[in-house]
Amino acid sequence: MNNDADTLQTLQGALDGGDPADALARTADAFYAPGAAPAPAMWFLRGQVAERATDYHAALHAFLRAADTETPDPTHLFHCGHFLLNTAQPWAAARMFETLDKLVPGNVEIAVALAKAYLDAENYRKSAVIWEKLYKKTKAEDVLVQLALARMLSGDEKSTVKLLDGHPDRYRQLIVAHRCGTDVVQPVVAGCWGIEQTKRVQQCRLT
Repeated sequence: MNNDADTLQTLQGALDGGDPADALARTADAFYAPGAAPAPAMWFLRGQVAERATDYHAALHAFLRAADTETPDPTHLFHCGHFLLNTAQPWAAARMFETLDKLVPGNVEIAVALAKAYLDAENYRKSAVIWEKLYKKTKAEDVLVQLALARMLSGDEKSTVKLLDGHPDRYRQLIVAHRCGTDVVQPVVAGCWGIEQTKRVQQCRLT
């Protein structure tokens, strides 16, 4: 690549339907040649292309480089956190979302992501604290089920039963949540609180 504009065009073309592996190869010098100093936004774009090419090692490297700045872009941190979460690195994802929560305090979507990361990392009590705050704020039924799941996994059976008591359908939802992991929070919570992000959503049903 001769300049940043060429690199940007090649990478963007891969996201628009081109060959992502070819784009990674053609733009490698722009990132790794001696003296190369791509901007964080360019690293993030390379990470997206690598993710599209299923080169997850290269994607992680690029996303981390994009986030490694004194003033990281919150969307970069959010995407990187979900990438870590979806590649079985929940502790690293939790650290990423913790940083993001400090940058954008009070954002519900970030809080949901952090609660999921804690749950996957088996830090159930921290997860429950966040779900409880979210439930008080949203009164969303799906959040209550996630709170019940976190409390159940932490060993707090009394509190779990109290949350579910008198609502048979909540027991069913709790079973679904336990089977499927944490990707069952409905769009009422995870949909549109200021950061746009396409997420992989598991499709799980009771059989």
